Formats: sequence, C-alpha cells, structure tokens
Amino acid sequence: MNRAIVGQTLLWCAAVTIGLTPGVLATDFGGILPWSQYVGSLALVFACLLTLLGIGVSVGTTPTATPSRFAYIVGGVLAVAAGYGWLQTCAVPASWVGLFSPASYLAYVQWAGSLIGITADSSIPISISPADSLDSVAWLAIVAVASTFATVLYRDRHRAAGLLWMILAGGTSIALIGIFRKWIPDFTLWSFQAGGEGAPFGTFLNRNNAALGINLGLAAAIGLSAWRWEIFRSTVVGPGRPMGAPSRLAKRWFSDPMSAIATAAVLTGLAGVAICGSRGGLLSAVVAGTVVGLTFAKRSRLRDVIAPNVVARAKAAAVAGSIVLAAVILLRPGSGDPSQPPPTAGTIESAFQAGTQRLSADYRLAHWPDGLRTAAKHFPAGSGYSTYRFAYLPWQQTSPWRWCVHADNLWLEWLVEGGVVAALLLAFLLWQSVQMIRRLSRSPDPFDYGLSLSVLYALTVIGVSQCFDFGLAMPANFLGAALLFTGGFTRAAQVVVSTSTSRGGKLKLRHADEQAWKSTTFWRQGMVPSAIGVCLLAASLIALTRLRLNSRIDFAVKSTELRFDAIKSAPEQLNGQIEELQTLAKEQSRPELLDLLARCEFQRGRLQELIAHQNATNTASLARQYAESSRNLRRLAWRRSVPELAGEAERSPVEVVAKGFDDGAHQATSPYARSLARSKESLFARPMGLSPRMNLVFTEFVHQTPSVTDEALQQSAQLFRNNAELQFRLGTQAADHGGYVLATEMWRRAATIDATMVRRVLARAARYDVFPIQKVIPGSAAPKATVDRYLVDGHSNQRSDPNARAAKSDTEHSVNPTRWNSSH
Repeated sequence: MNRAIVGQTLLWCAAVTIGLTPGVLATDFGGILPWSQYVGSLALVFACLLTLLGIGVSVGTTPTATPSRFAYIVGGVLAVAAGYGWLQTCAVPASWVGLFSPASYLAYVQWAGSLIGITADSSIPISISPADSLDSVAWLAIVAVASTFATVLYRDRHRAAGLLWMILAGGTSIALIGIFRKWIPDFTLWSFQAGGEGAPFGTFLNRNNAALGINLGLAAAIGLSAWRWEIFRSTVVGPGRPMGAPSRLAKRWFSDPMSAIATAAVLTGLAGVAICGSRGGLLSAVVAGTVVGLTFAKRSRLRDVIAPNVVARAKAAAVAGSIVLAAVILLRPGSGDPSQPPPTAGTIESAFQAGTQRLSADYRLAHWPDGLRTAAKHFPAGSGYSTYRFAYLPWQQTSPWRWCVHADNLWLEWLVEGGVVAALLLAFLLWQSVQMIRRLSRSPDPFDYGLSLSVLYALTVIGVSQCFDFGLAMPANFLGAALLFTGGFTRAAQVVVSTSTSRGGKLKLRHADEQAWKSTTFWRQGMVPSAIGVCLLAASLIALTRLRLNSRIDFAVKSTELRFDAIKSAPEQLNGQIEELQTLAKEQSRPELLDLLARCEFQRGRLQELIAHQNATNTASLARQYAESSRNLRRLAWRRSVPELAGEAERSPVEVVAKGFDDGAHQATSPYARSLARSKESLFARPMGLSPRMNLVFTEFVHQTPSVTDEALQQSAQLFRNNAELQFRLGTQAADHGGYVLATEMWRRAATIDATMVRRVLARAARYDVFPIQKVIPGSAAPKATVDRYLVDGHSNQRSDPNARAAKSDTEHSVNPTRWNSSH
C-alpha cells in the first residue's frame, strides 16, 4: 500500500478524533467528572499517537511544511501555564511562600497551623489545595500536547475545515438538546432538574456554561458561512456580474449544501443562546455579532449586492441596536409573566429602575470586591489552580449568602489562582490572537478569511462572557476553544509577508506555498519531529496516569458514600472498604479520600468499642450504648467524665452518660487515632477545608485539647460565615459542650443573615440552661420583627408552627449529626 495514503489516513483519523472530543465531552455535563476527563484524555493521547505514526509513515512521500513558532502559541502558553501550576504545588520553606503569596502562608501557618502545628519553619506549597491544582495541571498538560500535535493536523485546509465542522456539530447539539428539553421537560436523557444555579440547559448543569459551548459552535458556523460567502461572491455576484433577484441569490446560496448547513447552524445557535436564559451568553453574542458583522461588511463588498447607502445605514442601525439590546439584556428582570398587562411609559420606567436595582444587587457584583481583595492577598504568585472556592473564604466581606465555588468572573478567578504569571500569559495570548486574526484576514485564501471571523467571534464571546461566568473552565469548552485557536495560529503561520509593498506602503501578504516550505532533509522532516513527539507523548502519559488515578478515587469515594449506611454496622464489609480506600490513599492523598477514611475509621472505632465494652442486657440498652458513641455524643460523654469540663457540659439538654476513654484510643494503631491522623493529613492537604476541622471536634476525646475544639469551631464559622444553616449547626455544637460565647456569636450570625432562622435559633437557645437568649437577637429590622412575632405567638404555639417543628428536627439532628463535608 502507498505510504502516502496510509500516512494521510492516519492523520485524518487523528484529526477527527481530536476534533470530536470536545463535543463528546460536552454530552457528559461538559466534562466536569474526573472519569470524563480521563476518557477524553485517552482519546487525545490516542490521536497524538496516530499523528506521530502518520508523520513517520509519510516521511519523504509528500511535501511537508515546517510551520514557524507562531503556530505553537497555544501549546506553548498552555505548557508554561501547566509548568507554573506544578511549581505552585512544590513544597518550599514557609518564608518563601510568605514572600510570594502571603495569604497562602497564613492559610497554612495561621489557620491550619493553630490546629495541627504547622510552623514558620515548615515546608509548604503555594497552592492551598495541591491535589486540585495538580488535577488542573494534568488536564492543561494533555491539552497542551494535543494542541502541539494539532498544528501538524490542521495545517491542511481540508482538515482545518473539518475541525470547524466538528466544533459546529458540538455547539449545535448542545443547542438542539436544550431546546428539545424545553419543549419536552419529561425527556429522560440529561434529565437533571437542578445544577449550577438551578438552571441547567442542554447537556450542561449551568446555562451560562452551555451558552459558551453554543457560542463556540456558532463561531465555527459563522466562519464556515463567511468562507462559503467569499467563494459565492467571487463566482456568482462578483464585479461585472448582474446581481439578480434576491430570491435567485438565495436559491443559489442554499443550493450549496455547506452554505445551507452553516446557515442552519447559525440560526440554531442563535436560538439556543436566546432560549437558554444566560444573560452573559446573550450579551457576548450580541457584542461579538456586531464586531464580526462590521468586519465582514468592510471586507466582503456588500455593495456588490446591496446599495451603498443601505449598507451604511445598516451599520449604524446595527451598532445602535446592539447598544440598546445590551442594555436590555443587562437590566431585564427575568422571564416575564404573560398575565401582566402590556407595558406603558410608566411601567417601562419602573421596569428600568427595577432592572437597575437588580443589576446593582447582583450577587456577582457583590462578590467581586472580595475576589479582588483575595487576589491582592495572594499577589504575586497566586493561590494555586482550582483553589478559588477556598482562597477567598478568609477575606470575604461583601459576598452573598452562597458559597462562591467560582468567582463568576473567570479573569478574576485566574488572577487569584495564577497571580501575575496568569495575567501575563493571558495578555500575551490576547496580543498574539489579534495578530493571528489580522494575518488570516489578509490571506488570499477564502477559508483563512472565514477562519479569521470564526476566531474573532470566539475571542469576543470569551472576553465578554467570562466577565460574568466561568464556562471556559469546563473541559469541553476549554478544549474546543484551544483547538479553534490552534487551528487559527496554524493557518496564520502559513500566511507570510511578501518582499514587495502595495501602493499604500503596506506589506503584502501571501499564502505560503507548501513546496517552498518543503523540508529537504530526512533529519528535519522525520527524526526531529518524531523525537519531539515521543517526548510530548511521554509527558502526556504522566498526566494521563494522574487523571486515571483521580477517576478511580472519585469512583471509590462516591460509591463508599452511597454504601456507607449499609456497611457501617457490618465490621467485615467496613474493614474491607477501609482497606480499599487505604490502598488508594497510598497512591494519592486527596482530601476527599482522607476525610472519608477519617469517617470510616471513626465508625470502626465505634464498633470495636461497643464490642469490647459491651455490658448491655437487652437490645434497647445495646442500641442506647451505640447511639451514645456517635461522633457528637462520644465527645460529650468524655467531657462529662473530666471534672474540669463536666460543669459546662452538663448544661446541655443532650442526655449522655459520662464515659472516659481507653488507653488504646491514644495508640497510633487504634481506629480513633487513625481517624484523627487522617483529619490532620486532610487539613494539611487543604488548610481551608471544613470536614477535617469538624472531625477534630468529633475526636476531641482522642486529642483531649478543648482549645483545639473551640478553635476548629470558630474557624469553621469564620470561613463559612455566610451560610446560615451551617452557622446554626456550628452554634449547636458549641452550645452542646457549654461554649455559650461561641454559640451566641454563631446563632446571632445565622439570624442576622437569614431572618427565617430567628425562630429556630430562639427555640434552640431556650433548651439550654441559663443561656443568654437576649444576646442572640440581631439588631437589624427584619430579624427583630420576626422576634416580636415569635414572642406574640408564644412558646405554646410551637407545636403547630412548622419552624418549631424544624427546630425540634434540628435538635434531633444534633444528637446524630450527618456527615460534614467541604461542599456542605
């Protein structure tokens, strides 16, 4: 068989595999699951291997262009970003961290250090969650390698066009699935009912993330339409040819299958962006559409088809309409109520005022000052990739009630996580992208011009939408954007400057002739690319190994959580599950895995303690002894056995028999001691985590340091100060052992940020002996009004009050609390 045919077949298979991967990832909730990233990475590495084989087979058989360094911009930037992210996870002297990221130093030495003994002499990383950062580094490395190999694949115009078609298919699929599910809500596939902000769309859990995926598909559709238009204009409506009737032009346009499909994809994408409900996605589409439309009108000589005065008026109308539409998108209060009367001048004015108030009260605007404050505290080195949800917690002042897992401003989030290096890389990539678009737009190849509009639309959409979202962090969107820009840089690298100049003195541009760029030596054409490719594949295998282990751990953790209630009373099954988790922990100590191990070890300690000291005479007595060994009651029983602590502990309404501890509880091999040790490991791996702090509270009878318990409760309340439910439960934990000062602060905070918590707080506080109830009453108006209603109703009406029943339920919950985790 001809080696050239085999080589081209391998390259085409690789191009299709890489091009389809973003769309396939998008079908699995945007690729957010660890196993999805692992499977996607497998496909990318396989495609890279096919590319390497294709290069080796076709050496000396076909002209091989040697692209300039300009083609490797995306891969190079991603590789530098991955390398810097890895450096952030390396342990260095704490004094160095204090110099380059002061807030990271405080996270380890001040916050976690006061609980587990991290000092200024310790070695710590810059990242405040190295495991999460290394996961991001592994994914960045995979995409960087794929981007580098893609420069070989998408150098060819046909394969580059195929990439646009595949990106178009992915974005259009998201839009079609989302629209279909709007029409048929009972459709079972992708039938999640909530996610992100409770507004999923298409195959994404968050409609804003879905909007970016649709917009990337729309960018590809626009590029393909512009490409076909350039060919159509030059062959059908070029200079000297009669324009013909509009219907005749439309018939000729839609007679071309590519033009018809691209046009249909544009309309579908616009419908998807409009229907999904993402204001950021719709606003970015309006801005990008205006920019691309004006650029297209300038280049494409619409005057050949439309009268010049009509074109000028259309441009002015497009700009004005875009401004008005952008204002409407930003200020709209949401989907309207069809039962409302038609708008009048007064209602329009009131709606505008309401929209302005809604925009000013947007939780994102309220949170961004905290994000900027966090970036300043971690400047210049950042907090580590994928750590934003923990990095901002100590510095929050204006954030809303919710836990901001993302900043809803990707540029701010990356500034916090990557520091000055991330800012410089983004600025460099933006500058080079502008140069790439300029090169492509001046190429004589119509496809390059269409690709320039595609990249221009994508660049504008990403720049605008990510000011209000984090959709580019989704693996499917990130990979799709990386491939689109890689294709643009690869094609632009072949547009070279001519030695002659035009009449205006500007340098002429021409498309490179492949024969002129042909490598004449076997060394340059075969050996060097193969050697570099092997090195890149080796690096990708290291990253792939981590992603594989991460997917295994994620599966083990989730499956154990689902089975925990079934195995917690079966010692043999519990021991077997612990051994499996311990094996994984030896390979990678992830905080989630360590927290689960701490929980399982505590449960094993309960069973062993119950068996070793069983003195029950009947089933009821045995059940009571088992209940009193729960995570909350076991520490209270220990406190009541210590004379110095018994007085405060006995003020709690929780009935528990005083119970000391065995010497075996202090042995390193005992389950309780191992539970405590796992919590300390988890806290070192993620110094802002909630779960290890709560387990320090539950294992108080092991470490026997009440000050550590109070510090863990107080830190948890400070870090998650905007979660009313968590403040209420933390206050209950403090009040149970007589920590009324802490309980007062936490309950008052809960009632302040959520007026509906007032009744529950008062009902709970009334259960404790000599508790200063008046101190938990907030000073703001809404909670005070609730207090007045509570006092008027009287304590006797609590039985019929749903809030009172909720308070009773919470009391029972405090006796047997559910598992605490970092995502609460």
